[in-house]
Amino acid sequence: MNKAEKQVIEQITEAIIQMLKGEKTDPVKYEGCCEPLTALVERLNELIFCISEIWKFILPLSQGMLDIETPRVTNVLA
Repeated sequence: MNKAEKQVIEQITEAIIQMLKGEKTDPVKYEGCCEPLTALVERLNELIFCISEIWKFILPLSQGMLDIETPRVTNVLA
């Protein structure tokens, strides 16, 4: 594995971690000659885009549900 391939694997790992945390994730960049790795990067960037779109919907929804349910839980516990 050459230096460029190692760097793209590090980018992929970091992108996955950021994605799972719901953080903004920049597309992974790879301009090498390894065809399978190039295909993987393209698919990963598609996945990053899809998950970021899902997070845009889920995070406000979950915050809204938390705002609605918190007073109810507080009343039940009191």
